[in-house]
Amino acid sequence: MKQFFLGNLGTKVMALALAVLLWIYIYSRETAEKSFTASFHPNLSVAQEGYFVTVLAPEGTRLSPGSRVSGRVIGPRGKIEAQRLQGLRCEPSVDGAAFQDDSGELTRDLTRQDFGLPDEISVEVEPPRVRILYERYVEKEIEILAEASAVSGRPARGYQVKEIVALPARIRVRVPAKSGKDLSVLRIAAPSIEGLSETQVFPGLVEDPPGFEVRRVPGQNFTIQVSLEPTPFSRTLTVPLHVEGAPDVLPRVRLDDPLEVGVLLEGPQHLVESLKEDELRVFVAIPLGSRELPANEEQRKLKDFRHYFVREPALRGRIKVTVMPERQVENREARITLLPAKAP
Repeated sequence: MKQFFLGNLGTKVMALALAVLLWIYIYSRETAEKSFTASFHPNLSVAQEGYFVTVLAPEGTRLSPGSRVSGRVIGPRGKIEAQRLQGLRCEPSVDGAAFQDDSGELTRDLTRQDFGLPDEISVEVEPPRVRILYERYVEKEIEILAEASAVSGRPARGYQVKEIVALPARIRVRVPAKSGKDLSVLRIAAPSIEGLSETQVFPGLVEDPPGFEVRRVPGQNFTIQVSLEPTPFSRTLTVPLHVEGAPDVLPRVRLDDPLEVGVLLEGPQHLVESLKEDELRVFVAIPLGSRELPANEEQRKLKDFRHYFVREPALRGRIKVTVMPERQVENREARITLLPAKAP
């Protein structure tokens, strides 16, 4: 038995070594494949100055930097298993020398070189090729059009848009040399004014015209100022007419007609509606002292004295009040009788 294992030992060792080497050779040459997902990062630095490039899949899907592409690598098993596929990047270059006009389209196959793979490995990727759209852009000065209707949402109750202003009204932008040559005006992208009750300033954005994209020039920024105003709202009430003056004068003042007057309130809806009818009065101020009362009974008119409606300072200047609106201005009168002063 010992002779069986030890006899021709050198020959047996050599045969074993040859078997191992043969296995390694066959294993390393055996074809294998492995699936992968890579991030797409096209190298656009070689594109000609002034050109902007868009990369699309064959069916038209835009491939932005960071998009995902998938596929499989095929090659010798040893190379495949040794190849690190995690974090693989697809970095196809765009040759700007091929740009022949102001705009156009090229087609480019994705190859193993785009993935940085060695010669022994081939790649099958989806999509297998990309479309490269290129367009030359030029700078020009454009007017910014801001219309009062160019907003989204609704302001707070009782307010409406007064005006929208772009500041500044003109900026420089980049537009396609061919399709943008006649462009002179850009509309603003609608800012949201939902719930606003006061003037607001927004960063300026523009809407792209149909058919092409407008690109901003660094440093060329603008803002949009949206000014609001109260929504016109009116309300008509009938309220008592009161007089006020010095304590020794008031007993000598008599209201003959009318004892109540109509008033027209105009202003922000929420303010006008907040006024309670049973708390409202029209006051007539009698700026006379007892020594200034007439010697005989005398009739005066409402227009002869200052009269006012709202005492609350917060409402002054925010609500317009018209006393006796149903009458012509010259007929808005109330008869006020001044009695002579009492004899001393």
